[in-house]
Amino acid sequence: MVNFKSDIINICAVIVTYHPDYDFKKRIKVLIEQVDRIIIIDNNSTDDEVQFLKSVCSFDSVFLIENSINKGIANALNQGMDYAFELGYKWTLLLDQDTIVLPIMIEELMKVYGNYDKKERIGIIGSNYKDVNSEVILEDERTDTEIWCKKDTVITAGSLINNIIFKQVGKFNDEFFIDAVDTEYCLRVEEKGFEVLLTKKVLMLHSIGKITMHKFLGKKVGTTNHTPLRRYYMVRNNIALIKKYARKKTKWALNVSIAVAKWFLLVIIFEEKKIIKIRYMLKGLIEGLFMKL
Repeated sequence: MVNFKSDIINICAVIVTYHPDYDFKKRIKVLIEQVDRIIIIDNNSTDDEVQFLKSVCSFDSVFLIENSINKGIANALNQGMDYAFELGYKWTLLLDQDTIVLPIMIEELMKVYGNYDKKERIGIIGSNYKDVNSEVILEDERTDTEIWCKKDTVITAGSLINNIIFKQVGKFNDEFFIDAVDTEYCLRVEEKGFEVLLTKKVLMLHSIGKITMHKFLGKKVGTTNHTPLRRYYMVRNNIALIKKYARKKTKWALNVSIAVAKWFLLVIIFEEKKIIKIRYMLKGLIEGLFMKL
């Protein structure tokens, strides 16, 4: 277990699972060496999968909470955050079940914390990553001398959450169920005057959907091949956020609007089950505009 001579005394990790694969146990072992406790929140996986998760909890510092109903990623994250807060942890590391954590993750997150002047304003420190399918790195660490950069948003996986600030900002929005839960929370963190940071160093291997690469107008483009239901939530939730933050964060809203338009285009050109996906996405577009969450 790692001990840090800093304001951060201990760290709790929270992982939400839903039909985890059997390599999950291997990934957990790397994390155990870096944090004080791991809380697994399972969203109604099969009996066999739950038994497997119980075997993972043979490690002393790993605990399992079983949900009999899947109420979504946001609801489960809130369970984990509440538990971590009750146990007295000042910071919580959030991870997806398929995230491959590098052994240097916590050490590098702590370096960012140690090098940032306004420590009391840090709401989240996100982790830079390489996509396991496309091999694209989110943020180029060679861009300047700083080991961190400010961001509008970071993804859930690899984000170190300040528990005290979490209580001030409020819980993850469970109306969003699964997609853009992290985006919505980050925007609220900034709205409250706190900072969202990202490490420059790659700290994990991660995947956004099942990316396939294609040639389009002479350039390589990737599409995530999410299911129709995920496409619905992606469009609905992002459109709702664009509508809410268009005036406050115009540049961000414009960039996300362009991204949503690209999703439609990429699905039409490259993905399978085009008709049903576009139908779900149009439903999400309409419900996002009318804030039907």
